[in-house]
Amino acid sequence: QSTWASSPHLYPCSEFSITSNISSITPALHFPEDLLMSNNYFKKKWIGSYRRLKNVIVVLEWIPDKDNLKQKEREYTLSSAQEEQLKTAFQMFDLDGKGSMTFDETLQMLKAVDIDFDEKRDAKRLREIFTSMDKDGNGKLEFGEVKKALVTHSYYNIESGRYFACLSLLEAEHLRAVLHMKPNLFSKASIALHIGSLRLDATDNFIGSNIYQRRMAMGCLKFIDSQSDFSMKRVSMLLRALQIDSEENRRAFYLDVRSCRRRRQLPWELSTLAMLFYTPDEYHLLSNRAIISRVITNFKQRGITPYDAFKIFDHDHDGSLKTSELYGGLEWLKIDISASQLMNLAKSLDSDGDGFINQQEFLKVFDDGEAFSLLYQNNSKSDLPMQLINNPETVAPKAVPGTDLNENRPITISEEALKNIAVRVVHQGSFFEIWTSRGTNTPQKASIWKPKLEVGATKMNTRRICVGHYVISGFSTPSKKSSYYRVQLEDMSLFGVQESKDSESVIAKYFPHPIRFRQVWNQPRGQKQLFVWAPVPPSDKFVYLGMVATNADEPPPLNCVHCVPVDWVAPTKVKPTLIWDGTGVGGRPGSLWEINSMRLFAASQGNEPPTQIFYDIEPSFFVLADRFKVKVTQTK
Repeated sequence: QSTWASSPHLYPCSEFSITSNISSITPALHFPEDLLMSNNYFKKKWIGSYRRLKNVIVVLEWIPDKDNLKQKEREYTLSSAQEEQLKTAFQMFDLDGKGSMTFDETLQMLKAVDIDFDEKRDAKRLREIFTSMDKDGNGKLEFGEVKKALVTHSYYNIESGRYFACLSLLEAEHLRAVLHMKPNLFSKASIALHIGSLRLDATDNFIGSNIYQRRMAMGCLKFIDSQSDFSMKRVSMLLRALQIDSEENRRAFYLDVRSCRRRRQLPWELSTLAMLFYTPDEYHLLSNRAIISRVITNFKQRGITPYDAFKIFDHDHDGSLKTSELYGGLEWLKIDISASQLMNLAKSLDSDGDGFINQQEFLKVFDDGEAFSLLYQNNSKSDLPMQLINNPETVAPKAVPGTDLNENRPITISEEALKNIAVRVVHQGSFFEIWTSRGTNTPQKASIWKPKLEVGATKMNTRRICVGHYVISGFSTPSKKSSYYRVQLEDMSLFGVQESKDSESVIAKYFPHPIRFRQVWNQPRGQKQLFVWAPVPPSDKFVYLGMVATNADEPPPLNCVHCVPVDWVAPTKVKPTLIWDGTGVGGRPGSLWEINSMRLFAASQGNEPPTQIFYDIEPSFFVLADRFKVKVTQTK
């Protein structure tokens, strides 16, 4: 056929979808238009029904008419948010701040958008790319010219008239036989058969595609095949291919398609694919990579290695960086970024999701061994860092706007307050509904609730503290007599109508908010979506008691829950109790559990109990003075 549209056996991958249960169809994704699927692999009439899926093994690369091959440019309109991200990236690559990019600065941008090249070997090609982007021919690129190139993807040299199709094994076997038995069938048309990166066979007249187009197509089909072993560069290509779709739809598609395969399912959070599920589009990714490129450049300009920089940034010398220490380090490098860009950078550095950046994570991103080899040879790894570390004013942490993290503000609690303020674990009697299992088609009924924290006029001397949410069997609001518990502060020196002046300081010092959240599990089906989050404490001096739930794939506000001092808790003696599991729902399996004597909840991936250690406050009542023999002033 002259085009795929004239074939009854092929259809676009952008129409492919499945259902993992009787009530919910997985939304199709906007895969590139050159990506096709054979009816012999998955019949189009099956779309919307539950089917076990075969593995994607053989891919057909097909040129219906080689005379119709031509370079295509993408048509795409940027949103205001994407344009802002693009401006940030441009400013980071524009090292001299003159509002334009030189040839050398453009090479850094091309690396950030995954163009493979060797500066010496590919010097001519690189100069041609630069010249094609430089529309006014003045030898430099202004923002408008960079924007045009990044929006149209002109530097990728993607061709129209070339297709990649997922075949069944039997179909590939027959097509290979035809290729050899009837070579005269292929005059203007040409084909190649691929298994992964290996070209299995091809017609004599086959013209190979450029490496980027082929890798993107293979990466998309690998994603459809529910694989997870992607390099970061391949995940970036996937993001460019699927950025029209929301992060939520990408994740739902992947998990639902994967649930239709007979293979071991590993947590996606531990794979490189996680970036695809939390990065909105290529412009957010480019902005982040541009910041990383600028940081590396500034390291070189200051004559320090990433190893040196980590020691300089680590203000409290605990072997890990908090977001405020990273922010302070960037300010010291004279790199000005917003709080949201900082949090995106911190998330990309924190590969294990523990809320802190250890030295290995830092060096993995910033240490280009070849670029810093001379510095490593000429500099002692201790001389320069220690010189700077010994001056505490050189690199100080910087508070992140919109968070409670402020390492520079000491909080002092008076001895009188320590004697007067008590900590109690008390019954919680009123709640707000967060989620119910209605519409999930599971035999069990369950709901999640958060505590109401308002106090009446006669209890102004108390402060109620949320340390997690609750899961119950059924949909009814928990009664006031139910045995769910919260933490409460009480100033015993005051009457109920008097408000304590010390409670805020006690809470800020001993019950800090988390510095961020880690998504543990999600359930997108039912009347309400469910996303479960584990708080990340500000340091190892604190722990969280219970998880929290939301209905959106956005981390909850930091002030929705508090952490508690590790010295005030003990591992709970309560074994996790299963309240609800997602059996029959489809998608990624998960379950909800009561996990301590306060009856707070946690989620687990799969139907096995969560394996981490959970805690209870012990004892359940004490006065702060009992915890401290002397007055302690510490930095929050």
